This record gives sequence, C-alpha cells and structure tokens, in this order.
Amino acid sequence: MNLKILSSTGFVLIFNTINLLFSTTPLSAQQRFEIVGVGKAMSDNDIIYLTYKENGKLIIDSAKVKHNTFRFKGEIGNYPLSASLSRNQNPTHNYDFINDYRSIFLESGKIILRSNDTLGNSILSGSELNQTLQLKDERLFRISDERKRIKEPCFFSAEELKDTLLVKVNQRILDSLF
Repeated sequence: MNLKILSSTGFVLIFNTINLLFSTTPLSAQQRFEIVGVGKAMSDNDIIYLTYKENGKLIIDSAKVKHNTFRFKGEIGNYPLSASLSRNQNPTHNYDFINDYRSIFLESGKIILRSNDTLGNSILSGSELNQTLQLKDERLFRISDERKRIKEPCFFSAEELKDTLLVKVNQRILDSLF
C-alpha cells in the first residue's frame, strides 16, 4: 500500500514538473533586446523608426532622440530577425527612398550604434550578428572605395588601350576585389 501511494505521488510530482516546464517554455523562448544609438548629428526630437517582421506581422516602433541618444527595448521570439532603423521618415509612408537608414539584426542582448553623422554611417556593436554585419559592411565599403579608384576598361581611351600592361594590371586589381 505504501509503495502504491509513493509511486502515485512520484507520478504526480513528475507530471507537475513536466507541466510546469512546458507551461513556461513560451516565456523562456522570448529574447529581450535593447538598441542604444548615439549620434552627434542627431537632434533632439528626431524620430527613429524601428521596423521588422515577426511571424508575418509588420512591427513598427519609434523613439525620440534626446541628448543625441535613442533607445528601444523589446522582445522577440527565439531566433534573430532582420530589421531596419530610419531617421525622420516613417516607413509606412510611400517614399521613393529613405534618406537615412541602417539595417540591423534583432537578437538577444544589447545592440549599440555610434555615429558622427548619419544613422547609415553608424558603427554597430554589441551582439554577435550585428558585429558580423558591421564587418561585412566595412569590407563592402572598402571594396567599393577601391573600385572607384580603378578605371573600368570600357572607359579607357584608345591610347590607354594600347598600353597592355595598364589594361592587365587594372583588370587584375578589379578581379581581386571580387
């Protein structure tokens, strides 16, 4: 009899523990994020818009700049999301293009943006994916900058085209960038 009571009590205890774990799973699946942006050229009352999609739903949040700083806090599911920040242009309005924006990833932790001028030129740090995004952006900028200094062969003059060494060196540099 005591064995039967013990085993049914043990079953109830295990069942309640499992039930408790599953009932808190959705809460633990939420990841908290914080975005902090600091920009010398940002003015008080500039509005920064945060835009992203989660589960097919468009999410738009906004924050006012105060003392050259803006801040967002929120929660997302248990996976990173692609997002964008834009300054003074509500993304729900139909613009031909947005002048000042920055792509980021929303993920657990603190995401930091620092800029001397525009939101688009801000340096990302804080979270792992955003650090990787920053490295990618820096490399693309360097490649683009180097490419601007190289003359495309289709723009060579007839005289330059005769200089086969110039054409080959130029082409080798272009090829190395990609």
